[in-house]
Amino acid sequence: ELFITYLDLCDLYQEMEEFCASKKMGELAIGLYPNMSLQTKYYRLYHVLSKTHFLLGEMEEGQEFSSTYVLENEKFLEKQKQIIQEKDKFKMDLVLAGFNQEVNSNNQIASLNHWLITLVMLGLLIPLLMKLRIEWKKRILTRELNEAMRDIDINDL
Repeated sequence: ELFITYLDLCDLYQEMEEFCASKKMGELAIGLYPNMSLQTKYYRLYHVLSKTHFLLGEMEEGQEFSSTYVLENEKFLEKQKQIIQEKDKFKMDLVLAGFNQEVNSNNQIASLNHWLITLVMLGLLIPLLMKLRIEWKKRILTRELNEAMRDIDINDL
């Protein structure tokens, strides 16, 4: 990228103590800076230019670039903080989704267990009720048969 080339040249000329060339490359890079994303490798340009201006004895310009560097750094840190908050929120959403899934799964298991117990109880209760009904009918038939036999015995006499 052209911006990175100008920034690297600005830094290199500063290291070589060619401050006017460093300043020129920095000014060319500043023209392209608005197109760059907010990353430390890009906004360090303001730090390099600040140092260059201080070394040239241009204290006011150096202070301006230094202030801009601090502002860009604060924006970067705020953006990082927002990214971390979003990541944390996403992680919490995942944890909650997993928890809700587990709760729903446990509720389904409990519901299935309830129906299973109900079916087992009905499976045991129905034959018992049928046996009681048969016993009750046997008693009724036995009583009616005994009454009928008594009626026959009485009529025979």
